[in-house]
Amino acid sequence: PSLTIVSVPHGPPGLHSHPVVGAHLRNLSVAPSHASKAVASVSVRFDNPIALATTGPYLWVLNSPDNGRAFLNELNIKTGRQIQMLASSKYRLDNPDGLCVAAGDLWVSNESGNRLTVINAASGSLIRVIGLGRYGSNEGPPVLVAGRVWVPIGNAVLELDPKTGVVTHVLRGSRYRFDRPEEIAGDSTHLFVLNSAGPYEIVELSPAH
Repeated sequence: PSLTIVSVPHGPPGLHSHPVVGAHLRNLSVAPSHASKAVASVSVRFDNPIALATTGPYLWVLNSPDNGRAFLNELNIKTGRQIQMLASSKYRLDNPDGLCVAAGDLWVSNESGNRLTVINAASGSLIRVIGLGRYGSNEGPPVLVAGRVWVPIGNAVLELDPKTGVVTHVLRGSRYRFDRPEEIAGDSTHLFVLNSAGPYEIVELSPAH
């Protein structure tokens, strides 16, 4: 099937669609001459790593192993050494599937629990757990766009305040043409939402919606 982009203009409802130019992706590789050290060392343990995020000089790796004991590695980017490991038992990680950084905190989406776990990156302390079950099943990872956290869930997209964790807007309905949205990307003026079902459309709207 072809990939279509659907623009949702700011203001009165209306849709415009056109095929995405150059929708086919190609693999990219780094030339050996530009390759640096491998971040992982013998002292770092990974188990089904699924997501990465950075906070200043530190790299975070989210692991979601089959045994259900999810954990986060914090690595020093310069040395590759592990700073700490955060285990799921304390942070209520349940089959996590995504990670982003907002307001200095780590936001982890949990597919099985339909909730977000927010952890302070500097102290490693649990800030809050945000239940999302009433909005549907969690479909994709959270992202930070235009100073807000966005989460695709069910046939909707949630907008959350990164400082309070409060859901400030729920984008849903026929106007947005969401069909199991799974991935979100964007900048200060554009928000792109990828549908994982139906005709495989990318919905484009303004973060100001």
